[in-house]
Amino acid sequence: MNTLPATLSSPNRTIKEVRDMCHDGILVNAANLLDGLTTATYSALRDEVGEERVKNNAMFRCGQCDQPVYIHGGDGATDDGHSAYFSHYGTNGVECSWRSGEKLRSQGAAQFGGHQEGREHKLAKQMLADVLRCDPNVTDIELEKRYAIGRSGRRPDVSANYKGQPAAFELQLARMPLQTMIEREAFYRKLGMRLIWVTTPSNAHNLSTQSFRDLYFSAGGRIFAVDETCLGRSRATSQLQLLELTLKPFVLSPYPVFNRWDRCFVGPAVIFMPEAERHAQGIRRYGDVFNQQVSSQAAQTVASINSLAMEKKDLRAVERDWNALARRLGGRDLSLSVASNVVSVLWLLHAVEALNAAEPQMLAMKQRDVAQAALDVLRSRDGLHWLGLVELLCRTNPRVSAALETHIPKMLNMLRASPKKALPYHAYHRHMLSALHPWLAFYLLAKAPSRKKDMRAS
Repeated sequence: MNTLPATLSSPNRTIKEVRDMCHDGILVNAANLLDGLTTATYSALRDEVGEERVKNNAMFRCGQCDQPVYIHGGDGATDDGHSAYFSHYGTNGVECSWRSGEKLRSQGAAQFGGHQEGREHKLAKQMLADVLRCDPNVTDIELEKRYAIGRSGRRPDVSANYKGQPAAFELQLARMPLQTMIEREAFYRKLGMRLIWVTTPSNAHNLSTQSFRDLYFSAGGRIFAVDETCLGRSRATSQLQLLELTLKPFVLSPYPVFNRWDRCFVGPAVIFMPEAERHAQGIRRYGDVFNQQVSSQAAQTVASINSLAMEKKDLRAVERDWNALARRLGGRDLSLSVASNVVSVLWLLHAVEALNAAEPQMLAMKQRDVAQAALDVLRSRDGLHWLGLVELLCRTNPRVSAALETHIPKMLNMLRASPKKALPYHAYHRHMLSALHPWLAFYLLAKAPSRKKDMRAS
């Protein structure tokens, strides 16, 4: 496979440029920013934009009318940024020829319970309450108890205390606007309550929709579910037990890498785990599982390629092994990879690993190494096409962000503002990059499973 696939984009991309308020309000190419987003970083950036909106801040503004905009995507042909577009928040009385007609309707004050909920929702809510009652450490269990902050209020499906820690449980069985989810999370956070989203295993067909992706990608590819098996398990153990659905990668030749939902029972230690810890753990687990599967088939190949890449040696010495692994994963052969400057990218990723492992006294030097390695990539003929990967590293790694924004901000901003079309090379080479650097696997490979692909590992 020696050609790059054509990229898909949303037909609603009327907003051509946006002001990036996180980078001094520079005008950036909207298409290049969005096309560089993987499934995971797309959901993460949507969430960031929504969080800032709740704080009355705008991360992005329309490049023409300077009004705040958000990232709209729905459930397009892809799970990543290719099907996304920027859209205005309502009208605000400001005319703009880039307005697409899409409006974000905040439903933060609305409740999706009560007369609006269906039979499945009511049964699941009662079952969740019954599961909670099995654990003597869970107290004050109530359905739809009203909580208020000033004039605003919420009625979570179920509320309870676990060892004195208050928690709100919300059942998510249907699509919900991202802003509604964020507003609920902000509301309960102000009250000092944990908000725990729960679905049902029978609702798994909905997990491919953007509403659910926004939920489980923020938790490292994990979401809780409740059904009758949870009730039986909780009664047998006298401890709260829920199912946790976790994204799991599969390397199963002759198919490209794909994902399935792994299911296991989890107790209070996981259910009440701090959100940031659960997110980080999910990302590590995904990478570990992928690494184990690749290593079981090609450990020596990975070691050989990494050894040459770290020393900037010619990878043609391992061309046969590279190509064999690439075919197994659904990746690109060595000739195409070398032509796309993957060699310099691998050097950058090794520099990032050294930065992550650096002791405080070595931090400044390792940051400069990362900045220089990134500069080598971005200055190359294909630099614009690798900007998406560099941005991914910045968004997911504070040390990398600090290094690049300190040492090469002008280069980054020049490429961010480039009117030229950028191809997301990290998406084309995601399989081999993940095999050689598994800590990237979640960001590059994690996607909502499709039913058809689920059958492949059955």
